[in-house]
Amino acid sequence: MNRRTKKYSILFFTLFLSIMLVVATVCLIRLVRMDAHASAVKLEKSEGDHTEKEEHSNSGDSLQHQHTSRPLSSSANYTVERPKVDSIDGIPLTVDLIPNGSEGRPGTKRTVQYVVIHETGNTDPGTGASNHARLLASGENGSTSWHYTVDDHEIYQHLPDNEVGWHCGDGREGPGNQTGIGIELCVNPEGDFDSTFDNAARLTAYLLEAYELTLQDVRQHYDFSGKDCPEQIREQNRWEEFLKLVQTYLRD
Repeated sequence: MNRRTKKYSILFFTLFLSIMLVVATVCLIRLVRMDAHASAVKLEKSEGDHTEKEEHSNSGDSLQHQHTSRPLSSSANYTVERPKVDSIDGIPLTVDLIPNGSEGRPGTKRTVQYVVIHETGNTDPGTGASNHARLLASGENGSTSWHYTVDDHEIYQHLPDNEVGWHCGDGREGPGNQTGIGIELCVNPEGDFDSTFDNAARLTAYLLEAYELTLQDVRQHYDFSGKDCPEQIREQNRWEEFLKLVQTYLRD
């Protein structure tokens, strides 16, 4: 091999090594990049899984909180009735409920929002609270019904407070019938209406406290249907007097 051939062989071999070095370097760079990408993808997936688990956990905590914050009893959609008593502020209370299934007792549970004041309008002798209780229990009064009748010495209850009664004349879906506790004041001629008036104020105050209502939630029958009731209280302009009396019986 002459000197020129040997020189070319060395140059060719050097060039070959240089090319191989470049190729190897490029391959190594690609491998490093692929490995880095794979690691990044793995890390991203891991973080995504962690976030998903955390969100699922938080969502579960939220659902659990929402569930545990709901009332557990079936009374969630209606008012729970007050404790049973046999007198209200010293006035004897007799519970004589209208029979289940009667026209005047649909049995529909509801939320109490108002106390509605009425007068019976019955001026016949002997038409006190007990007489009206017998009338309602007999079913002779048709669908008309209310929760309490008050006279000058006693109170009768005819419907549970948390059941609908038909006493406001504002229709089956009206707020008076659907959410109001109806109180009828007797106007029998032998009765002392001022005592009936006072007893009704005591009962009203008791119910406001029992169901966490305010004086603004005391309404007249008139407010729901336009009927002139409670007639005697309205004619004698005693409504504000009645509300003030209720206020005096509300405990601080």
